[in-house]
Amino acid sequence: MKKVYLSIFKKRSCLLLSVCPLVLILAFFNAPALSQDFATISWGTAASQPYTVSEAQGRVVNGKLYCFGGFDSQKSTFTPTKRSYVFNPVTNTWSAIADLPQTPNGANFGGVTHAGITTDGTNIYIAGGYTSNAAGTGQIFGTKQVWKYIISQNSYVKLPDLPISIAAGQLEYLNGKLHYIGGTNAARTQDLGNHYVLDLNNISLGWKTLAPLPNPRNHAGSAVYAGKIYFFGGQHGQDAKLVTQKDVHVYDPVTNTWKKLADLPVPSGATGRGHISSGVTVFNNRIIVLGGETVHETSINMVSAYYPASNSWINLTPLPANRYSGVTGAMNGNIYYTGGSFSKVTYKGVPVIQRVDSFTLINADNAKAIQTLRNGATINLATLPTRNLNIRANTTPATVGSVVFNLSGKQTKNVTESRLPYALFGDDNNGRYYAWTPAPGSYSLKATPYSAAASAGVAGRGLSISFTVTTAQGVVLSSAPSTVVAGAEADFSSSEKNIKSPVVYPNPAHGNINVKLPADYKGNFNFLLQDQTGKTYNLGVRKVQSADQRITFDISKLNLPSAVYFLQIISETRKGQIKLVIQ
Repeated sequence: MKKVYLSIFKKRSCLLLSVCPLVLILAFFNAPALSQDFATISWGTAASQPYTVSEAQGRVVNGKLYCFGGFDSQKSTFTPTKRSYVFNPVTNTWSAIADLPQTPNGANFGGVTHAGITTDGTNIYIAGGYTSNAAGTGQIFGTKQVWKYIISQNSYVKLPDLPISIAAGQLEYLNGKLHYIGGTNAARTQDLGNHYVLDLNNISLGWKTLAPLPNPRNHAGSAVYAGKIYFFGGQHGQDAKLVTQKDVHVYDPVTNTWKKLADLPVPSGATGRGHISSGVTVFNNRIIVLGGETVHETSINMVSAYYPASNSWINLTPLPANRYSGVTGAMNGNIYYTGGSFSKVTYKGVPVIQRVDSFTLINADNAKAIQTLRNGATINLATLPTRNLNIRANTTPATVGSVVFNLSGKQTKNVTESRLPYALFGDDNNGRYYAWTPAPGSYSLKATPYSAAASAGVAGRGLSISFTVTTAQGVVLSSAPSTVVAGAEADFSSSEKNIKSPVVYPNPAHGNINVKLPADYKGNFNFLLQDQTGKTYNLGVRKVQSADQRITFDISKLNLPSAVYFLQIISETRKGQIKLVIQ
């Protein structure tokens, strides 16, 4: 044992003052905003652990992360620690809890690393692992010990021993039973596929044997989802001779059988991912695997999500740094990754749902925005500065993998845009939009963002609108209150009578504007001036009593820039619009 230990110590002595990362993944349970899948995670930091910790074990219970043992960073050798802590994400604090009870132990030593850990939602169970030697100066590579941590009492109760001394296996709780799967023997010379089960409702029966794990391995990861146990990756062998694995298997307790699934994603050229014993968590309808080791002392920052429903994988935003041997969990809609790879840093990840926020109607002649295109809008070609148009989708984040457009109605178009700007009718990639002159009629438009190019990856939150295109002179719906500007009234000359539609002059204008309405325009009218971005200025309400009435507004007080505007004339029964050029 001593020779084996010293070999490991020499290879990793430069790292002894730190301890393996604790990977905490906090998922969104009961969070409506995250009921949809995400591919993007925004990473920051939260409170660091009190000490660096490696090869620890942890679980989330009732919104808090419990972290037990790991290697003792206060000692110069690979020795377990009995120190244990709980992290509260609401207060962003770590607090000490009762020391681990594994034996041997003493005043300044004890604890465990490489143990299996699970929870029944109320208490936590810890089985197997590397314990301290009797002197507190090294480790013993395997134990039979099984303990239950009672959270409400902050104390431990011993459960029946495992059949053999074992470590680096996985422990899962399912249907009132503990399942210990895989690992390595105490001599670390054999990869185990052993599968033991303990009925917590009848512990006097002790541990029984179930169907063994195909491809026996250690340092793997696992999770329970929809009544089955999923077993991810791991390794054959130890230290410099280890060979990581990418196999994924699922265990069905009803049939007591295992089934091979889609391989765990790994970096190009890698054989697998190990040291993920507590680096796996269930997150809504997916199981997420964080970090890991691909070869001895080479860790990665890969974050991968598995879909049990489709037996498929996608990669998410990677961790800010390479990490292995962490602990995962789900709390309060955020993702935490703490410690690992001889670090005490805690990363906090916020899942980002990609979405289409709005559509913009674009002038394809100059690439400028004409207006925000909202649901129910009417595009009047007669009043626009051009009929060469395009429609841009605006997303959060500003850059996504791709956007799929589906236009139906008078004209149809289905297209995928994989680079900015995300335009329905495309662009030349040099800032010039391709033009579309829509045919008058009704349209429906839907745009859906995806995390990868060519509509691959995870679909985000799409946006659907309906709009109408018309060429009618002066008819459009609009509304938006703003500042009232006073106007003036006077009589038109008799030569200006009997007009068929509203008239505004002078046009172009730069000071006062005069408005004359047809003879059948009677009653109170609200006059609004709107620019091409949709910003609206309320010119006020005027009572129109005769066709000889002239309505005058002083627009110089608005300090408007030279551009094309639209004068909207609205009453309870009429809605009219006139294009007005202001110089």
